[in-house]
Amino acid sequence: MIKFMAILAILASLFVCGKNIPVEPQILDGPGMEYVDSEYRNDYANCLPFDGLQGAPYFAIAYLGKGETGRINKDVYVSSLFESLGEDKIKSIPCFEFDGEDWFLVVPRYKDEVSLIKDGEKVEQHIYETALIVKCNSDIAVEAFNVSNKRYTLAIDEKGNLKDTEQNIWKPEDAAWDDEHFVWDITHLISETNTNNK
Repeated sequence: MIKFMAILAILASLFVCGKNIPVEPQILDGPGMEYVDSEYRNDYANCLPFDGLQGAPYFAIAYLGKGETGRINKDVYVSSLFESLGEDKIKSIPCFEFDGEDWFLVVPRYKDEVSLIKDGEKVEQHIYETALIVKCNSDIAVEAFNVSNKRYTLAIDEKGNLKDTEQNIWKPEDAAWDDEHFVWDITHLISETNTNNK
């Protein structure tokens, strides 16, 4: 009888307590019922249309231009792109200037630690929850610290496009994000944003 009562008590606790246990809701984005990770992204990444992407690139990167053009674009385009965050957030974006003439905007997708690497050594690290501007030659890599340590060298090809990325993707859902392509080239988004604000 004692065993029977113990079994009943256990079963009752499963039914009663189970109803009171809150279940963490899944974040879904509509008809396709796809997972949306905006809660895990930094504020700057949430200004970009990441939810429309198939797969999960670790970085969104824009080439801002060379020399003085890049310096001017840094202020104009970045202000336009992150306008919704307010002036303080825009001014808090760190700018790292190394030897070289090429300017890049780097937007890590998640809140993970980001480092800048030169010749295999970390020259800047412990960068969290922000976009960043980098002026350099093709000798600086940006790295997101996660399980697979994704690293991308900031470099452009002879046509002025980011190297080793899928270029001119106007429909991000058409891109294939995988271990080989984990950088989303948002140069066209920067240009669109600036054009729309003129």
